Amino acid sequence: FSRGKIDEWDKKAPGFKKAVERCLAPAITRSQYVKAFTFTKGDWGDIERSGKNAYIFVCHEPRDSLPEQIQAYVRWGETECRTRIRRTRGGGEVCSEASACRARAEDPKVFRGWYDLGGYIPAPIMAIYQPRYRPQFFLVGLPLVTYHAIITLIPKVRVKAGFMDYNPEDYREWLSSTIPDIELSEKDIKALLAYLNSSFIWLWLEQNARYVPRGPLGLEVSILRRMPLLNVKEVEDDDVEELARLFDELEAKARSLAAEAREGKSRRASKAEGEEEGEEGAKLELFKALEPHFQAIDSKIAEVLGLPIDVRELWSSAWEMMERRIKGARGPARPGAEVSIDIDINVNRRRKKKGGGFVIPLTEWLKPKGGQ
Repeated sequence: FSRGKIDEWDKKAPGFKKAVERCLAPAITRSQYVKAFTFTKGDWGDIERSGKNAYIFVCHEPRDSLPEQIQAYVRWGETECRTRIRRTRGGGEVCSEASACRARAEDPKVFRGWYDLGGYIPAPIMAIYQPRYRPQFFLVGLPLVTYHAIITLIPKVRVKAGFMDYNPEDYREWLSSTIPDIELSEKDIKALLAYLNSSFIWLWLEQNARYVPRGPLGLEVSILRRMPLLNVKEVEDDDVEELARLFDELEAKARSLAAEAREGKSRRASKAEGEEEGEEGAKLELFKALEPHFQAIDSKIAEVLGLPIDVRELWSSAWEMMERRIKGARGPARPGAEVSIDIDINVNRRRKKKGGGFVIPLTEWLKPKGGQ
């Protein structure tokens, strides 16, 4: 929904605007609306004021208890509204007959009807589901819902960060397990986001994410469940603070560059092979410009993990794999191949010893302890 659509429905069914308020949740409805590494209340407000879709209809109520204006909207979904996806993919159907809607209608223990999305669980970290160039994990600064092109990381631990005071026990019926005795602060979340946006994770995803030649990275749920994470509760406080600060610097620079691009001050058309003009090309230029900030994060993570590697080589390997992917090239650095980095595996944390260098696959030292 946009404000304009709400007004249109208010003309069709007088009183709709007031009746629908309880069913409209603030939302990210396009991945392109995520310009940097946070999504704030101000970002959402800009989308709403511009007349774009800024809400999603979330109505977890029995049909017969709904106001007549909302019931009219539900009936419209059973008669006139049709899905927009191509007919070859099952599109063009009346909305209530779409696969997901039928599945909800057949599960009355969970859903009140085909129109019911059930509700949502707050998630402080989200990511672009199919990034064209590199992963983009971002901090969410307000309670909102989203759609299939955004993937959410739902906490199993307590979170007290910004707007969020989250207890996983409140969502126990939806979560397979919870760890309520661990609590993450906003500083912890930002440190984790620094790690998630590092070249370590980028390179791991280039190797492990769903691969489509000339296509985006597919951050499937099954992939992210295997993704190695940094346990910020095992990291020293000063290191967590430093990672959080580096994330803030990355976000501030990204937001500044995105604003300049929108104003047309730094946008330039590129004719180089593999690059694109417009929104996607601007995103690639953004990531190029942020390289010093990404490498500062990489250096700190390497220090925390006790990995004396050349972060420029790490960035270069990830960038090469990205270029090969979007160009559809084949070669030893294609996704799925092992990338080897020179590191010293006999090093003590933060202290590099002379000699003892080995070449081991990146995935070996990213493996969780004990295979868990």
